[in-house]
Amino acid sequence: MGIRSPTRRSSLADANERRDWRIFAEFAHRLIAQARKLYAGEHLGPNPSNTVYAFDLLLFEPGAVYVMECGCLDFERLFALHEAGAFFVTRSKSNADLRRLCPASNAQAREIVCGQTVALMGFYSREYYPRKLRRIRFKDSESRKNLAFMINLFGPSPLTVCKLYKARRF
Repeated sequence: MGIRSPTRRSSLADANERRDWRIFAEFAHRLIAQARKLYAGEHLGPNPSNTVYAFDLLLFEPGAVYVMECGCLDFERLFALHEAGAFFVTRSKSNADLRRLCPASNAQAREIVCGQTVALMGFYSREYYPRKLRRIRFKDSESRKNLAFMINLFGPSPLTVCKLYKARRF
């Protein structure tokens, strides 16, 4: 190929900045689909739909935003993600024990019910995640469902957060 020296990490980073991330996402989804077919009959330990053990194997990228279902609402693991400098958007459970710290912000879009700064009040959840969180309540105009999101990112607008969640892929 004519490459005579190691490729520098900055060269790869520059090249990746110019590429559309969707190419890699689509490739990853195709590989996952192939792996599912290959290992469909294999017993791979605990049922991954009921556990989050794979979460513990991830190396979180600082500054990245991870969008998850409410099944990932494990505050000890979410705090590890937070401590790594990463951000998360996840569905909040309806029975979450929260205390509102800041009043609801004025909703800028009709779909946004409210945006609040909250603290966890449950003994273990407060122990495992001692920081403030942001909760956004959203009314989906298509499904007519009321959704609530819990995030550790305070910068983006509530509508941007809702769009992030809606754009997630499995």
